Amino acid sequence: MPRLRPAAAASLFLAASLSAAELSATSAVVGTGTPASCTEAAFDAGITAVNSGGGTLSFDCGPAPHLILVSAERPLSGQVVVDGGGRITLSGGLATRIFAVQDQAEVELRDIVLTHGRSNAGPGGAVLVTGAGAPADTVLVLNRAAVRESTTSFWGGGLAASNAEVRILWSSVTGNESNGGGGGVNLNGGVLVLFEAEVADNRSGGSGGGIEFWTGELYMNRSVVDRNTAENAGTPPSGGGMSIRDLSIASIESSRFAGNWSRSSGGGLHVWGTTELFLIQSTFSSNMVFEDVGGGLAILAPAIVQARNVTVDGNRAGGGGGIEVTGALNLANATISNNLSVAAGGGALRNSGSVTLYHVTVAGNAAADSGGGIHQFASGGIELVNVLFSDNIDLLENPSDCFFQLAPTRFEFSLWPQGTCGSSTANGNHPNTVVDLPRLALSCGGAPGEEQTMTHDLPDSTAVDNGTCIIPGLAADQRGVARPQGPACDIGAVEKSEPSCNGLFLDGFERGTSLAWSDRTR
Repeated sequence: MPRLRPAAAASLFLAASLSAAELSATSAVVGTGTPASCTEAAFDAGITAVNSGGGTLSFDCGPAPHLILVSAERPLSGQVVVDGGGRITLSGGLATRIFAVQDQAEVELRDIVLTHGRSNAGPGGAVLVTGAGAPADTVLVLNRAAVRESTTSFWGGGLAASNAEVRILWSSVTGNESNGGGGGVNLNGGVLVLFEAEVADNRSGGSGGGIEFWTGELYMNRSVVDRNTAENAGTPPSGGGMSIRDLSIASIESSRFAGNWSRSSGGGLHVWGTTELFLIQSTFSSNMVFEDVGGGLAILAPAIVQARNVTVDGNRAGGGGGIEVTGALNLANATISNNLSVAAGGGALRNSGSVTLYHVTVAGNAAADSGGGIHQFASGGIELVNVLFSDNIDLLENPSDCFFQLAPTRFEFSLWPQGTCGSSTANGNHPNTVVDLPRLALSCGGAPGEEQTMTHDLPDSTAVDNGTCIIPGLAADQRGVARPQGPACDIGAVEKSEPSCNGLFLDGFERGTSLAWSDRTR
């Protein structure tokens, strides 16, 4: 499978979002300038016209927002743009699915809201996309659109797709519900692109409260997956925010998973099966698993995750409060803070797979069992270089930074208080060394144009200038500040430096509030 960087992928898909349908001679307008003229019958006539030869369907319903109640599902075929002009809402009245995108169709839903769709006879509460050939042959683009408050007895509460390509650009999928997987979105076989998208407040009875993705390619950039839930009273579902599984390759960059909840593993993100994920400059915060493991994210064998510039903060689970690994995780330039394991070990991270940690700060985590910071099972392997431990405890508030059933295969240039990670000063290590870190805060450091990052600033301490700079590819810290800032690299995720806040990107995305780019679709 091609491995496009998310920015490159997004540029490609943004350029393609203007459908060839707009070049077609066929077009249709619903209405003649008044709300009364924009009836379901007029909408039907417009859909029939653009389906016959491809084209753009627009609306002339007057200057005020207007809702059209549809009583039956409408198929879309060929090259079609449905342009609501920022004023039109289509409602299924909780009685019908709104659109079915046919095989070989290329459809763009632009500046429009779909709400209250319902399907009791198949997946996709508001929209169903069904391809039969290569995924690129059947395409759905949501462009400044919203899919809201729709439901299905199957999977994909907002939309479901198979053997297709779905692009969610500057759009939101919110408040939808499914009995199966993918409360907001379910895609099985194909390509899913999210760019400046919001997937929030969805609920599933299967895995993937926000998104369930199977077997394909996923590209996500500058998007949020917030407050989604995967819950039922039977088999516990996984992936409160998102579940990625089975022969998939995924890239997630500059995105946030916050406030998601699941009954089983992976409160924020659940990755499993033969899947490889590239995770860059993203945050997992305040996610929760009720009964199982991996509050922030769960990486289950044989899945592989390559992660850099990541913050995992304030998550909670039975075990592995921040991260649970039975697969493989390579993590660099990361902060794992304030996570809680309420029934087992590994407040920050619990591992029975393969883990490498390079330039990582592990601070303020807690666990009911051993390893308030890291719990390493005998069945796994772990390497730690330039790792800073601070103030990790068990639930009796005893120091508990590490619990190793099997000694690390590499443990160098790291620092910890007390002796729970060992007592040797070999290989540049600093046991029994306390570094009091300030609270996690929005950093203004880094290169101009970089998103701001939640990190702990590094105070004057033994961690300064006592790390190693030999790790390839880590010439900058988690914020983008160049390494080293002194005669040698510092231990932990960040260098000690004076922040230079340039004020860029200090919007709702970085502050963890509502999305500026989705306001138009609310």
